This record gives sequence, structure tokens and C-alpha cells, in this order.
Amino acid sequence: MSNHTPPAFPFGIKYYKIVSSIYFLEYPAIICYNDLYFFILASDTVQNKKVLKGNANQIFFISERGNFMKSNTLKQAGLFTATCLLMLSVMTGCISTGSDNEPSVSETISSESGESATDQELSANTEEAADTTDTEASVDPEILRIQTLGLVNAKYMENLDAPATTKDLRGIIEKILEKQGADAEKVNEWKSVTNGSKEAVRTSDSMMAVYYAASLLSDDGIPKSMINDNSGSNRWTPADWDIGCDHFGMCEFLRMKDGSYSFYSAEEGWHGNDAVKENQSYGITSVMYSIGLASRLSGQYVFPNDPDTNCLYINNTLTRSELALQMVRFYDSFEPNAVYVSIDDIAAVNPIDDAAIKDAAPVPSTKEKGYSSEWKGAYSHKYSEPGKDGGLTILGASTNYQESEFAALSDLGFNYLSLRIGCTSLAYPDYGNDRSTVNQNIIDDIDRAIGWGLKYGIHIEISFDGFMDDDLKGYGYQYSDNIYTPDCLASTQQYQAKEALITAFAKRYANVPNDYLSFELSCENSAETHSYGISGLSSDEMADAFISIANSVWEVSPDRCVLISTCDRPDDANMAYWEKIAKAGINLDYHCYEPRSFVAPREQNHVDPDQMIWPGFVDENGTTWTMDDVYETYMKPYQDLADEAGVDFKVGESGMFLEGYDLFEESPRVEKYVEAWASDFTDCMKKNHTSYVIGDLIDGGNLPLLSILPPVEDDKSTYIKDAQYTLKTYKMDDYTASYYINEELAGKR
Repeated sequence: MSNHTPPAFPFGIKYYKIVSSIYFLEYPAIICYNDLYFFILASDTVQNKKVLKGNANQIFFISERGNFMKSNTLKQAGLFTATCLLMLSVMTGCISTGSDNEPSVSETISSESGESATDQELSANTEEAADTTDTEASVDPEILRIQTLGLVNAKYMENLDAPATTKDLRGIIEKILEKQGADAEKVNEWKSVTNGSKEAVRTSDSMMAVYYAASLLSDDGIPKSMINDNSGSNRWTPADWDIGCDHFGMCEFLRMKDGSYSFYSAEEGWHGNDAVKENQSYGITSVMYSIGLASRLSGQYVFPNDPDTNCLYINNTLTRSELALQMVRFYDSFEPNAVYVSIDDIAAVNPIDDAAIKDAAPVPSTKEKGYSSEWKGAYSHKYSEPGKDGGLTILGASTNYQESEFAALSDLGFNYLSLRIGCTSLAYPDYGNDRSTVNQNIIDDIDRAIGWGLKYGIHIEISFDGFMDDDLKGYGYQYSDNIYTPDCLASTQQYQAKEALITAFAKRYANVPNDYLSFELSCENSAETHSYGISGLSSDEMADAFISIANSVWEVSPDRCVLISTCDRPDDANMAYWEKIAKAGINLDYHCYEPRSFVAPREQNHVDPDQMIWPGFVDENGTTWTMDDVYETYMKPYQDLADEAGVDFKVGESGMFLEGYDLFEESPRVEKYVEAWASDFTDCMKKNHTSYVIGDLIDGGNLPLLSILPPVEDDKSTYIKDAQYTLKTYKMDDYTASYYINEELAGKR
């Protein structure tokens, strides 16, 4: 490490040393980063220290948007180039700042300012920084996997801070194609249309490479986006979109022929059935595809937003480590080939090791077949619904579970998680005619979730939604595109198949104690068969079908807690049906979103914002509400019925749908809207000794606990005014995951 002070620079040029992330400099200036000097012209901001990378033989100028241009492309700069070369020639030494410091586990971010609490002005002092060296211990384990996977050689890993080149990108994608099963013809096509050189790689290059590679690996040449609907997310915020588009137009790395590659239409949510055959802007197409990609291992986006600005910079140059992270996540975004097994096969194995059960973190105790009044948690929709295009509807960035989500859930003080599993979804992606088979990969993922529940002290409820042979073009009961057969319309054969499935799960997890595992036989069941306008099972017949399933579970695990949930209001519900269910020993669960015009204002858009005060909300009928009123009106009738039958009662869903607040001129205020309601709700549940769920686990519309993207102030569907969001990082064995958390709101929940 050099320990010399820099020479005196002429012309009043300032000298700066890189020490943090965002800096406001005086120009012109010389900056020193890792023993390299760079000359900076007039500019507003150095956006990210990670772009301040180069090699000693090149001079870089920084553009107004913080992007580098090499000196050999700026001959017109004349005097400045000559001056910079002169200064470099007379330099006798420089000061090293050392490598990047290890990121903190937790960093508080203001949703108002968008600036990190650790941001600081670049210092002009010449004090020697600590001598740190990148080691495997300090490198993100997800980055280290690029060598483990065989995508790069050891030489690539020697200097991860060095600029990545198009040659690097070309070679890595070639390896990914080979490992993902591309034939020699497709690999050769990739080589023929790419330019491998020492040119710096930009994120836009990487996006086009990813899209082209995914096209080569798809059966029809049309890669499917992982994200449900990109247009509804904050992924639509590239700060240098205009520059990026220009770069796409002049890019020579990837020669995309005539740019006529097909992609899914915006009208179909960028993942629908109708492909766009005419695509004039192939660069935009690649962006639209790429922004939805996420690693199935870490759940993190392949192309993440900048944490300081919440922007996706598509025109920034990449270091080797940054390119490695993108490529590893891209590699991990591919689903493994489906392995279909019979439900008898999954019943024959106990995958949860007895040692894991013995060493499990403590959870609240439950009585035989019952709940704990101390459960508090969230729900996850990862495998809840089949998609109309044969895919899965995705909430969050990835379809599968991540250990970091469980670590974060426990860290926030929660001990319960409901896994919503659509029975049809277990047959993803082929959805064959033989629905007595399931995809082993999904079963394995559920295994891991239960194991993480044991590890982190979280009770897992598996909620079995719908039936094995749900028609993807059926009744439109829950969603127009993602279909479950209503329970009352299911045939005897459908109930028998569901019974066989749930019994298989009971056998598979027979050794997992009731404290850690329960089964929900149906999510939001309704006994109001007449509401569909067509004949189906009677309420007694439907009750008998569920009781038969429960008895089959109890034959395997006599202590296992089973339940059925409903969202039928007590005054509309068939309480005789629920009495029969409860007297059979099946626990009751009510999904309470009341008063509806407060927690879901979109449905009652005539509600004035001035009415949105809690407690004391006055609805459209003139009724004034407190949480005690909500409990007495909607929850207590089910609680009383459960008490009489000797079973337990909980509130398995509740919350507020923030997307409804975009009807108002401003985002909801913490004191009047969200936190006041959440605090009142939890106090009421505790007072009545009722376990509860409030909100989604990750990235949902119902008060999500975790978010991969930070809230955006002008997005009233996610932003809570004046709230403080904390970026928390969780280091797992194979990856590092970061989430934005409103800890104040989480505490009130």
C-alpha cells in the first residue's frame, strides 16, 4: 500500500480520496481510488463509488450522469486530456483507501430524503486508511458461487474490483448456456452474434445478453418473465433510461439481427399468452424482461435498484463482482426440470431429520389439535395460484421460499407463517391430466420451509387451496385469471383426490410436532352454496367431505391441528355449517378485513379522505367504528362458536390494502391511518387471547413485512408518509439478502 502524499496539483485543482458512497465535489478535481488517479470535469455528483474503477493505463472522464468515457474516445477534450496525462506523469505516489468496508447489517433509510444515513462528503484529507484486503469472508457468498458453478476461472476472482469486460460477459453466458442444456448450435449462435473484447460492460449489455440467452434456452424462443406484472412495480424507474436507450441503439456487443424478437405484450401483463411479433426496440424488450428476473436461491433481483436512489441504472459500467452477482442470479433464476412423482411417493418419506426437531428453536406450545393464542405472523402466496399461461402467479420476486425470509420474520418477533399452496400448483409446470402426481421440486421447497420454521422458531401452517384438477379456465371464482373450483362445486372425486393429497402430507411430516406444523383444509371456504347461482354440494355434504379429510389426517397424526378458514361475515354465514365443522374437532379461522371501507378504500371510493381516522372511523352508512366494535361484530360470533365446540379460533388474515390509498391526494399518514389501526388491532387480539395474522410476508398489497424494493414517495400504493424504513441484510451460507422494513409498523403488529 502506498503511503505517499499526492504531489501539488496546478490550476487550483482539488484532490479527493474515496471514502464513502455519494459525494458532492468541487470541479475540476483529481480523485484517488485504490491507488489510481482520475481527473473529473464539471459534474453534479459522483453517483456511486463502484463506478470509479479502471486500470492504470486509462484516463477516464465522468459525464454529467456519472458514467465513464475513456480518454481515447475524447480526443476532442484536447487540453484537458493533455493536462491529465501531464499530471499522471509527474505523480510520485498516491494514497490507497483500502478495499470497501464490510457493509453493516442494518442501515436506516429515510423514505423522505432517500439518502443513506452513512452517506458523507468525500474527504480531502490525506490520512492513511486501514489496510483491508478482500477475502472470501468479506465477499458476498453469492458472488463466490460464480467460480463454484464453473462460470469463471480463478484468475477472474483475483481482482473482483477490476472492470468487467464484454469478453467476460460473453464467456460467462457461454458457460451458462452449456450448463443449462443449450445444444452446440445455440452456443455457436451466441458466439457469432457477440463481441468479446476489453470494452467495459454496462448493465444494459448484461440485460441484452440475459434476454438473448433466455431466448436461446426457451422452447419457442420467447422467454417468460418471472414477474407477474412489471408495470405495477417500482422496477419501472431507471434513472438513466434515456442514456440507456441511446446505448442500446449504438451497442456493438450484441448484434441482435433485425431486432424482431418476440415478447409478451403489455396488455397481458408482460407474461400473457399473446406475443408481440413486431418489436422495434429490442433494447427495451430486454429491459422489460430483465427487470423481472430474480434468483430462486436468494430471491433477490438479477438487476437490483440502487439502494440510495431506488433507481435502476441500466447504463452504468460494471466491476467483475457486480457482473458476477448478476450472472449468478441469472443462472439461479432458471427452474430445475420438473420431476413428477406420485403422492404415494411423497408419503413414503420423512424428510425432516429428527435431529432438526430436537434442536428446533422454541415456539409457543399448543394443546392437542389446537392453536396457540400467542401465534402472530404473516402469510405467503409463493405457490398459491396457477397462472393462465401455465406459470405461477408471483408475489415478491421469486416463486420459491428463501431462508432469509424466515430469518427476517423471526428477527422481527413473529412466530407463525401460513404457506398458501394451490393444489393445482403442485402440478406446475406441465399440469398434466394425471393429477395424482406432483412436482418433487415444489415438495422439496416445502420441506425446506418447514425445516427453516424449526430452525427459526416459526410455526408453519400449510394451507391447501382448491383441488388437484382445478380448471384453469373455470368459474372465475377468486380471480379472473387464476382459478379455483369453489368448494361447494367440487365433485366427490375431487374431494377424494384432495384427501389423498393431504393425507400424504400428513404421513410425510408425521414426525413434526403440532407445535411446529398445522394443516388448513380450505382457505376462505364458504357454505353459501346458493351464492353461485348453480347447484352443487349441500352444506352438509361439504362439511362431511372436510370432516373425512380431517379424520384421515388424525389417523396418521392424532394430535395434528387442522382448520378451515372463511371470510363470510357472521350475519351472512351459515353458522349451522360452521357449528358442524367445529363439533368435529376442526378449528375455525376468520379472515377479517373490517370495516371494509377503511381497510380497503378502493372498494368504496366515495369515502372521503377526511373520514380516514382511526379509531372513530365513520363509514358510508354513518356507523362509527372502534376495534372493539369490529371484534364484537365480526370475530366474536366465531369465537363463541369455537368455545362451545371445544376448538380454537384465530384471525388468519387481516390488514390494510394500501393500493386503495392511491385514490387520495397523498399517501396515508402514519398516525391517522396505518399504524393507529395496526396497533389497535394487535391490542384487541392480545386482550381477547386470539392469535392473528396481519399482512403479507413479502411484497404484497396487504401491509407486507418485507420488501425487496424501497417504498417510493410518489407511489401512494406502497409509501407510508413519514415512515422510516430500515435496510436489513441477512447473510446466509450461499447468499446475502436485503429487505426494506418499516420496523416501527412491524413492532405495532
